[in-house]
Amino acid sequence: MNLLIPLLALSSSVITPDMVTQLSELEKNDPHQALKVYKKSREDYLRSFSLEAVQYHRVALKAANDLTDWPTFLSILETLKQPELTPYTSKKTLHIINDIGVAYRLNNQFDDAIAHFKCAIDKTSNAHQTAALKANIAIVYRIQGQPSVGFRLLDSIEFKVLNTPIRAGINVVKGNLSLHLGETTAAIQSYQEAIKLFKEENKIRDSIRVEFNIMTAALLEKNLSLYQTYRTNAETKIKDFNIDNSDFLTFLDMVSHAISMRDTVELETSKTALLLNELAKNDDANESVRLLLKSLKLDNVISAEQQRKPIEPLLEAKLGAHWCEEMR
Repeated sequence: MNLLIPLLALSSSVITPDMVTQLSELEKNDPHQALKVYKKSREDYLRSFSLEAVQYHRVALKAANDLTDWPTFLSILETLKQPELTPYTSKKTLHIINDIGVAYRLNNQFDDAIAHFKCAIDKTSNAHQTAALKANIAIVYRIQGQPSVGFRLLDSIEFKVLNTPIRAGINVVKGNLSLHLGETTAAIQSYQEAIKLFKEENKIRDSIRVEFNIMTAALLEKNLSLYQTYRTNAETKIKDFNIDNSDFLTFLDMVSHAISMRDTVELETSKTALLLNELAKNDDANESVRLLLKSLKLDNVISAEQQRKPIEPLLEAKLGAHWCEEMR
């Protein structure tokens, strides 16, 4: 019996650096397909113990996060806890804890999210990693209605030394904070810089999602020309990259029409109320919808019940305890 496990490990499929790269590139623009590929091959690699194996599972973890596929996310976490992977997960501990923090944030479990981001910060002195983690905490503060606190956190980041992917992400965070502080011009500039950087990294899907932020900012400025510039071919883009923003686009068009006609009646119908109920569940759209309705003096259209609350079933607390000693 003692010989069986080593033999199984030796006979298992080996994950190569090229496989990690291929799955990572797929995850950037098509997380649905990335998870399909991962799930199809997962059983073959469960007995593969290497740094490449950890990276392969982590790419799938990111895809599950992006799709809020919590059963898959939790299953991958259990895989990463295998004792045989410990020598390799120890080199990626910070990234795994950050992934868990992002999952909590996406599920609106904000205290759990901040606890995990802070745990990760305590494990690094790297400027890039610290910046990304601070940006994730700033996102939580923004969602909780404290954009000024988030901005102060970003001000402590050494921006010039950061690499392209992190600068892209932080520009999105800065744009969102600016938008919530009513600084739409600054927000648009940050978003445009993020789009440029995302395209440099071939993260086209992320760049398209940021275009929706610019469309929101343009409507807040009542700049219909800028709105139309980014509105062009939007249906095709979200279809090609599996972005669930068709309802959001419908709403933005309704706002554009209301601004053009100086008439908000269409936004106050029962049909629109049903649309808003759906958009309240969309992480990309939720805050933008609120800002736009407020700008049109239609705050009352969204009820208090649609404010962000933790999504049931809740993710179990302290998912990162395996890597965060203070949580045990």
